[in-house]
Parts: sequence; C-alpha cells; structure tokens
Amino acid sequence: MPPQLIGAETVAKIKAIKGTLVTLECDVSGTPQPRITWIKDGSVIEISNHPHMSILNDGKTLQVSLGS
Repeated sequence: MPPQLIGAETVAKIKAIKGTLVTLECDVSGTPQPRITWIKDGSVIEISNHPHMSILNDGKTLQVSLGS
C-alpha cells in the first residue's frame, strides 16, 4: 500500500504559550511503514542540535518545549 498522510488536506494554526510543551502529530499509514522526517525552515530537524525537541512514537510525534 502506498504511503498516505491522514488529514493532509487539513491546515491548522497552532498558538503556544511560553513555558509549555507543544506536541505535533504526523498520522501516516502504508506498507512498509513510512519513515517520517520533521523539517524546520527547509532543513531536517536534527534532535542533537535542538535539545528542546523530542521525536517520539516511531517518529510520528514531535514535542517542542517552549522554555520559561
């Protein structure tokens, strides 16, 4: 089955408050399981360069700590 991004036609604006944790989800399906790449400002997010970010759930979840 080809990869499918579920809800790709939906665009959401997210507002966050400083000092909170923001969680972004990428809901995909396919066989074999698609590999997810998170991109910021046109570049792949390297977690080692962004200690305030975490990638979880086999890459489907990006968490960003907005600090205090």
